[in-house]
Amino acid sequence: MANGRPRRTASSFRNGVGTGFVAFLLAILISLPTGGGLSGLPPAVAVPSTLLVVAIGVLFDTIGLAAASADEAGFHAMAAKKIPGAKQSILVVKNAGRVITICNDIVGDLAGTLSGAMAAGTVFRVSAGRAVDRSLAGAIAIALVAGLTVGAKAAAKRFAIDRASEITRLTGYAIYLWEQWTGIGVFGNGKCSGTASKRRR
Repeated sequence: MANGRPRRTASSFRNGVGTGFVAFLLAILISLPTGGGLSGLPPAVAVPSTLLVVAIGVLFDTIGLAAASADEAGFHAMAAKKIPGAKQSILVVKNAGRVITICNDIVGDLAGTLSGAMAAGTVFRVSAGRAVDRSLAGAIAIALVAGLTVGAKAAAKRFAIDRASEITRLTGYAIYLWEQWTGIGVFGNGKCSGTASKRRR
């Protein structure tokens, strides 16, 4: 048992480094074009875009928490009846750790960072050439977005726990539709059900 602990620690460290590296790459790929594009947008477009990013972060956080809270047993009964998305819902629950890493640690945190940068960029553009402390205005904008994000996630947390099965069911169905459309298995097993797998044959 003692020998297993260093291995688990090393594995956790590698997973953390890998997740951080993926988040770093995604942040660069998303932030550069988004930041440049927002610099020329009017506030009427930039503000809703920022709120949309916040909403995406909250949504993915909710999905991750629901996956960790859902009961797998109910989905097996649905899968026995061949209800679309049931098998994918089972995989979501079984792979809750991976789902949380992607939804909460990568997408959720990236959305929080990106929305703050978008808010600050919008404030800087609006305050250009005006008698306004741009640093203070940017700090207030970031604080407002942070407060909105944290508050929304706190409100969504109870909803995610109380409606874990329903949220996971919708997530599984969304994955089912994706696999039907693309023929690509989300969890890396290369398998999907229904017409998509038939098309590959």
